[in-house]
Amino acid sequence: MSALLANTSANARVNRKAEAVRISEEYMERYRQQSDYKTLQATDLENTVVRGGQTYKVMTDFCPLDLANDIKTAMPCTASSVYIRVEVSNDGKLLQRTETYYTAFGSE
Repeated sequence: MSALLANTSANARVNRKAEAVRISEEYMERYRQQSDYKTLQATDLENTVVRGGQTYKVMTDFCPLDLANDIKTAMPCTASSVYIRVEVSNDGKLLQRTETYYTAFGSE
């Protein structure tokens, strides 16, 4: 019985992690499709997503202040480029962190 409960718990953790990955990919794709990256940089975002009966908190940080200076220099945030960090958590536990740098095609 204890093995069954442990297996069920492990499966639930894996499912939450997989869902967090899917959510972060969806958010990144949404941001990639934006035409004006300067507008995105105006504010950081916090959203709530409910999937499969679980509530996920999605935090998006545009041009994070804690980036190393060499990264800020190499990947500056401008009207046509943006550094994005998306963190997805469930019950206060960080499940997925995704970071990327987008540049509008043909602009830099």
